Parts: sequence; C-alpha cells; structure tokens
Amino acid sequence: MTTVFEQRLRQGEDGQRPRIAFVLPGGGSLGAVQVGMLQALAESGIRADMVVGTSIGGFNGSFVAADPLNGHVALAKVWNTLKRRDILSLDPRNIALGLLGRRDSIFNNDRLLAFLHRNTPLDRLELGEIPFTVTATDLETGQPTALRNGPAITALMATGAIPGVLPAVLRDGRLLVDGGVTAAWPVQIAIEDGADIIYVLETATVSTMQRRRGALAMFERGVDMITEHAIALERQAIFAAHEGRVFEIPAPTSRTSILDLSTTAELIGAAHANTHRWLAQHPCPAAIDLTRG
Repeated sequence: MTTVFEQRLRQGEDGQRPRIAFVLPGGGSLGAVQVGMLQALAESGIRADMVVGTSIGGFNGSFVAADPLNGHVALAKVWNTLKRRDILSLDPRNIALGLLGRRDSIFNNDRLLAFLHRNTPLDRLELGEIPFTVTATDLETGQPTALRNGPAITALMATGAIPGVLPAVLRDGRLLVDGGVTAAWPVQIAIEDGADIIYVLETATVSTMQRRRGALAMFERGVDMITEHAIALERQAIFAAHEGRVFEIPAPTSRTSILDLSTTAELIGAAHANTHRWLAQHPCPAAIDLTRG
C-alpha cells in the first residue's frame, strides 16, 4: 500500500512538489565543505524550501535563506577570503584569565561580531526568502532552542558560542550557546516544519581529523570526538524514525582541523565533486528541471 509520504514524493501534495529542507550542522572551518555541497545541489536543480542551521551551519544557512537559488555564490566569496584572524583574536591574557576562572570564555567575540556585521546577508531571521531556523542551547535549562525571528546577528553569535571558548549571548532574556551542544543534527525542526525531504550537509568525522601535538590540538580533538559521538546517536535515531526521508550528504575525506582555514578552496572543490557523485546515486524526486525555461 502506498503511503501518503510516497504519494507526495511522486506528485506533491495539492499539486505542489515535495518540500525540501537543508539542515546544516556545525564544524568550524570544515563548514567550507557545505559551500561545495550547496553548489552541487544548485547545479542539480535541488532547491531548499526551508533551512535549519547550527553553529557555522547557521552562518552558511543564512545565505541559502536570503537567496535559495544563488546564495552559494556569495557564500563562496566569503569563504575564499576568510582568515582565522577575521573571527578569533588570540590574546594570551584572555586565555590565561579564562583558564584561571576569571573569565567565562578564552576568546572575545568582538572579531566574530564585526565579521557577521560585514557579511551576514539577512538583518532578521524572518526576512529570508524561505523559512530559516537557527538552533541554540539555553545555558540555564540545557534545552535546545529554535530561533526563527529577530536579529540574525545575535542568533548567529549564539549558535556559534562554544561554551568556554566564546561568550554566551543574551537574547530575549536567555543566555544562549552553541546549538550543537544539544542538537548536532537538528533534523526534527525541519520535520516539524513540514519538510518532506531533508538533506543533511555533513562536515566531517573524527576519523578524518589530523592528529597533532599541543594543547590547542588536543582541545580540537576532544571537541571533535564529543561532537562525533553525539551525532552518531542522533543519526541512528533519526534514520530509524524517518527512513527514506532523511539523506546525509557525506563530507569528503579531510585531515583539516576545525580551526584551520588554509585548505578552504580544496575542501570546497572536493565537496562539490563528491556531492555530484553522491547525487548521481541518490536522485531527488523534487529536483527542478534546469533545462526548462
């Protein structure tokens, strides 16, 4: 017997094509792979009807929300000129104060704030061409929080605020931090918002990370391992509950760390080619026919 979902995939509910959601998890500098994925999706005629982003995926998702067809073009320009100093300021005094318990974070977020003011394509979350949700974590309750309205920059600051690394962000009376802490794969939001097909644009796995020495490298490795285990649990539950509805676009193999922006062009190119190969094996029933005017 044909399910309602299968019928919608074939002909669309009320004559409309199935609704597609892009879910963009975090991953620091590895968020560059999402640029290549978005390029390949656009070239294959796969357009998002809604987007959900976490951490760096929230920033990338803002470009999709602002321009679902061509947002990846402007996003690529930002990534191809991005340097770590544009986002983080390595101040030994702040790091020392953080480690001594005199500060709640080892980095300031002033450079990140300036970067977002220069580059964020939306003033407010609700002003996108398609629905846009940014996820964060309520620091007091420990609960995931979906942000759909209000200033885009404070939402992006909040979803990127790794606890202890960047300051928590006060928004609507709540202290918010990185959405990936409680929902590394925020697929449920897209499902609740009515998505029929969900593409998760993954960034990387622990096994691909370069093993280096030093305290910073150990920190990166630890964060990566925690994230990977959290994602593995979420992935298992999501695929079990929504078989045939959620598709993970795999990230290309990489040995780039989450703070290394020296291989951005290579990551974008590898993800672009890898996604086209993956899409050839997983055709989308709701893709737009690009040969038609």
